[in-house]
Amino acid sequence: MYSIKQEFLKDNEGNKIGIILPIDVYKKLREDSEELDCIKAYDEAKAEKDEVIPFDQGWKL
Repeated sequence: MYSIKQEFLKDNEGNKIGIILPIDVYKKLREDSEELDCIKAYDEAKAEKDEVIPFDQGWKL
């Protein structure tokens, strides 16, 4: 996974309320999250039992 030093932001009572990440780690997490969203959307679309329309016909709808 990611090997980073954890730095937390805390409120006045010492409760963790945020985290500081290096920008490269943040960007990688965003990319991974977007890829997982695409995979999830694909899996959901494949699970539907809708009629399949060829691409060359679908754009005319």
